[in-house]
Amino acid sequence: MAHHIYTTDGFVLSSHPFGEANLFFKVFTRDFGLVFASARSVREIKSKLRYGLADFCLSSISFVRGKHEWKITSALPKKNLHHKFAQNKHKFLVCAHALSLIKKLVAGEEKNTELFDIVQTGFDFIEKNDFTEQELRSTECIMMLRIVHNLGYFMANSSLAPFIDIVDWNKNLVLEMNNHRTTAVREINRAIKESQL
Repeated sequence: MAHHIYTTDGFVLSSHPFGEANLFFKVFTRDFGLVFASARSVREIKSKLRYGLADFCLSSISFVRGKHEWKITSALPKKNLHHKFAQNKHKFLVCAHALSLIKKLVAGEEKNTELFDIVQTGFDFIEKNDFTEQELRSTECIMMLRIVHNLGYFMANSSLAPFIDIVDWNKNLVLEMNNHRTTAVREINRAIKESQL
């Protein structure tokens, strides 16, 4: 019996070895939410999958549904954040923090294209623009606010609402966040703490 192949974009959040050359992955996908999936022989040097399944990589990934788990059949890398931001570790860390928050707060397989787009467009904005250290911190705050709001852990108050209501990314929004960052950080930390209760 042929298995149906599902293909979607996904960020590889983490990987764990099992067996001699196999890996088990956590992937935040556009169409299926957080997916736990295995890939065989991916640690072998000849494996074609390994480039598309590096941690912090955005790839087009094909899955088949096994009896007990998803299995990865192909992974075509679109953007490796380690490589993309090799010359700017601060930009990489903002992206890594966002994906770490996704890993912590997203419970499982539930489609959330809005959240995926928040992250992907945020990363594109970071890639295409130059920032002062303060502006980059403010950009990270906007992304974190949008993530916790999307997942229902934060209801926007009047001073922070514009950063959530305006869905695009622009420098004016970042500059405005410079004035609200203390409040934003407090609210983000409170939301994360509440999510762990």
